[in-house]
Amino acid sequence: MDKKLSFSICMPVYQGSHLIRNAIDSIRKQGFENYELLIGDDNKPEEKSESDKTKAILDSYNDPRIKYTNNEQNLGYPENLKSIVSRATKD
Repeated sequence: MDKKLSFSICMPVYQGSHLIRNAIDSIRKQGFENYELLIGDDNKPEEKSESDKTKAILDSYNDPRIKYTNNEQNLGYPENLKSIVSRATKD
């Protein structure tokens, strides 16, 4: 039986609005269709403008495979990554 490849890409982000477009474009150029891109934005509450920039970039793609979460508080890299992985639904 040939199973179509499906996978989750987990991307923790901290002050990454200046890099995220290149990362997403690179993922989209790979040619895979059946994936989800889970982004966990770990900016501190006082860095809301940075989170707003990131969200605006993601919204510009209008792609339901891109799933964004803005943490209410800064979790740090390990906890942010765990949080993202826990939301993954693909293989």
